[in-house]
Amino acid sequence: MDFMGRRVPIILTVVTAIGLAAWALFPDTLIARNTDLDEGVYLMVARLLHRGHDVHTFFFDQFWFFPKILATSFKFFGDSLLVGRLTAFAFALAGVFGAAALTYQLEAKWSAATAAILICAASPLYIRQSRMVMADVPATACIVWALVFVFLFRKNRQRLWLLLSGVCASASLMLKPFTVGFLVTIIIVVFAQRTRHENGRLKLDPQILYDILIFAAGGIIAAAPCVDFLHPIEEYRRTVGFHFAERNWLIKRVDDRWRGLVGFTRLDVPLVVFAIPGIVVLRPLSAPLVALLIGELLTIAILFAMPPWLHHYALILPAMIVFTVLGFNRGLAQFKAFIAESRNRATMHSASKFVAALFGCALVISVIDLPWLARLEHRARWPRLIHLEPAVRYAQQTFPADEYLITDDALMVYLADRLIPPPAINFTFADVLKFDPTSFARFEQVLRENNVGGVIVTSRFNHHPRLMSWLEQNFTESVQVGSEQNDELVARIFSKRREAR
Repeated sequence: MDFMGRRVPIILTVVTAIGLAAWALFPDTLIARNTDLDEGVYLMVARLLHRGHDVHTFFFDQFWFFPKILATSFKFFGDSLLVGRLTAFAFALAGVFGAAALTYQLEAKWSAATAAILICAASPLYIRQSRMVMADVPATACIVWALVFVFLFRKNRQRLWLLLSGVCASASLMLKPFTVGFLVTIIIVVFAQRTRHENGRLKLDPQILYDILIFAAGGIIAAAPCVDFLHPIEEYRRTVGFHFAERNWLIKRVDDRWRGLVGFTRLDVPLVVFAIPGIVVLRPLSAPLVALLIGELLTIAILFAMPPWLHHYALILPAMIVFTVLGFNRGLAQFKAFIAESRNRATMHSASKFVAALFGCALVISVIDLPWLARLEHRARWPRLIHLEPAVRYAQQTFPADEYLITDDALMVYLADRLIPPPAINFTFADVLKFDPTSFARFEQVLRENNVGGVIVTSRFNHHPRLMSWLEQNFTESVQVGSEQNDELVARIFSKRREAR
């Protein structure tokens, strides 16, 4: 009875934390102003795959893993925005549980694991990304479970965990290749597990070869349906090389590289300021924590080198949560000791003073930031709305279902139950027409070779004068739909043969 009495509060606390996390991350079908452009693209690619279009007909710069997951969801539950967002929500919950499991695997108590659930679900960035159909949170969930499984392997050396780690790591790389930094963490953990000291020298256990084969097998099994292993160079150019060209166009100054990290820090000030003293107070770091820190720093360095999009920084949340949670109790204890010894005018070790000062600063900064954090969480949970209905309704009434549309807002076309030609998917990102010198010729070719009924311009195509001039010359009709004063999407819609309808 005493045993059950002790268990009940723990179970209730964990269940409450999970319930709060689910409530914070649960999606809706409302279209928000801060909806990311990528959401509509992923949904549209999934719809095209669901309707039988071959991947070789696409101009798309991502691996096929996430769109195929969405297409599978559409097959079983129907093609809709809510189904897409519920799929992302399932990954979001898996990521929350993964953060808790990772914390627990690194010798934390159940209370710390529960705190990890709440901290992850309270992050404004995680809330925002969990409620949109994008690959960042799914990639975060997959890589955190890859780490959980490799730490389980470290404890009991059962290779099943290594196989599962390979599957999850491969999935995360297909979702976001930026997670390769944490692949280094996994490699370090595996090698550390198979290294021993003999006669003052390090010796590597030959079993490491089988470990690597098992891990690689899991990764290959997961990647085989979505990666063209027969044409690796072309696959690299499409999924990685394209983004280097994008980076060179978007990052023109040194401070451009900092925009993503600064934005992440602004959204999650308490997490960042507590993670730093957490790392300091945990010294000397255990081998698993050293490996995790290396993966975190490598991932940040990779994000620095790529286009500075804020949503990519969801990938570094779990490791920060781990260091925050694991170091909190020690930091708080040293801070209390520092206050007590200051009152008694006792001498304290300089290292302890430094940790206490860091923790005290983190505490003050977090308290000051709480009103802003609450406001950011509210905005993420209930963002300002923008109404797409007028533009969606016009597209439905004007263009037959058998005609394609090209647009810089794929979500609007998706909601209108229309399609974008597969070769035109990446033209949704208007900057492609600027940094890729061959793109405009391909744009014209798509319109010639496909049954394109019109082009819908919202805001991004407007910044391309050559394109707008070409559209005005080649389309006989154009109309503006929507009003900014009514919080509506303003769209200029170019169409052909409108007088024949």
